[in-house]
Order: sequence, then C-alpha cells, then structure tokens
Amino acid sequence: AEFLFDEAIRLEPDFGEIYIERARYFINRKDPEAAIVDLETAADLMPDSPAVYMTYANAYIALEDEKKALEAAEKAYSLDITALPVYSLLGGLYIDNGKYQQAIEALELYVVYETEDATAFAMLGQAYFELKDYKSAVRYLDQAYTLNPSGLRRYYVYRGLAHLELDDIDQAVEDLEKAYE
Repeated sequence: AEFLFDEAIRLEPDFGEIYIERARYFINRKDPEAAIVDLETAADLMPDSPAVYMTYANAYIALEDEKKALEAAEKAYSLDITALPVYSLLGGLYIDNGKYQQAIEALELYVVYETEDATAFAMLGQAYFELKDYKSAVRYLDQAYTLNPSGLRRYYVYRGLAHLELDDIDQAVEDLEKAYE
C-alpha cells in the first residue's frame, strides 16, 4: 500500500486527500509520527479541511497526547459543525479530559443521528455516571448493551456501580461480575 501512496503523491503532489489517507494508513500501522508529517502537508494544502484535524486528533490519540488530540478535534468542529464523526470523537476526548457535561452535549447530538453506535451510548452512560446521574447512566448503558451485548465489557463497571447507587443490588452484582470476567 505504501508504494501506491508514494506513487499517487509522485503523480499528484498537490492532492491533499492522499496525504490524509496515507496518514490514516500510518496511524493504523502504529506509526503516528509519520502520520503527523503527512498531516502537516495536508494542512498546508487544505487548511480549512475538518478531515485533516480529525486525523490529527487520531494521530495524537495514538501518541497518547490527549491535550493536542482535543485541540485538533475542536479545530475540526470549528471548521465544520455538521461533520457528525467529530461529535463522537469530541465526546470520547471530553470524557478522557474529565469534561463530562461537554461530552454529554456532543454525544447526545451524535446518537440522534447514529442510533446504532453502541460505543457512543456507552460513553454517554459513563459521562452520566461521572456526573452522578445514575438513572441516565443505566438508561444509556442498557441501550449500548442492547446494540452490542458482548463488545463493551469495560462499561459493565459503570453500569454495575450505577445499579449499586440505585440500590439495585442483584443487577449490580451481575454487572460487576461480568466486568470482573
């Protein structure tokens, strides 16, 4: 694949999208530093592209630099508030940075349109749990598990602890045992 990217750049060096695609390729290949280099070129060629900054955010996530990832995601949002994927990305980054109310605002809008994204519902449940709204946490986590019963194991902790706060001891024990597994 790298040969094809290189050849495409050789043939059309001012085609910014190819740098974004190669950056995504590098991120998937666990080489976010190389992705950043391509994104710098893409940003020069396409300075107002939210795709550039969304990809920057993913590269910084891979580099475990949440501050820069959040800055890049917020830049993508400022460039195009209609880019739906940025809401999910922002929601996760806001949670990682302890900005739970902002995460809820981004994710609630996102799930209006992406009604089958179990991870987004689970992140909403986590954000509500952190704000001590346990009923909402359980409601969103239940929705997440309806959509994906086995793929969201780490969120069982939040649902179990939320059930515990709501004095639903049997369900809390069941969820926490699943989380322990």
